[in-house]
Amino acid sequence: MRDVLNNTFKGGALVWEAPPVGWLKINVDAACFDSGMGTGCDVVERNQTGAWVSAFTNRKAECLSPIVAEGWALKEALSWIKSVKKQKDCVSLLNSLVDIKVIFVYHFANCVVHSLARATYSMTGRKVWVDSPPYFLTDVLRADYP
Repeated sequence: MRDVLNNTFKGGALVWEAPPVGWLKINVDAACFDSGMGTGCDVVERNQTGAWVSAFTNRKAECLSPIVAEGWALKEALSWIKSVKKQKDCVSLLNSLVDIKVIFVYHFANCVVHSLARATYSMTGRKVWVDSPPYFLTDVLRADYP
């Protein structure tokens, strides 16, 4: 992560890439707002055709540093997976995640999740979307993956 923050990282996808057939892809992002306006995070789940599956956002009044905000977003993603999979604890959750990859991608290769994270600026608390995206993301979703 330090390489990313120091602009010395040499990698990461340049466009959104679909997961293999039978997989779901979960993208995570965080947004730190200026002027003490807090921090937002979101998680977007899409299938192998790039179609929307579900998403959630969360917002807190506290202003986190970018690296802490990204960590908070990952924690929120794991908590969400835990609740969806109905796992009793984090150990059983992590044991159940046998086929998982964590890969850094640039925000321009992650337009949907990045746009949703920025939109948390005008939201309060936690929001969830299942089956269809919020109206303000339909064009971004369409352009993100043809």
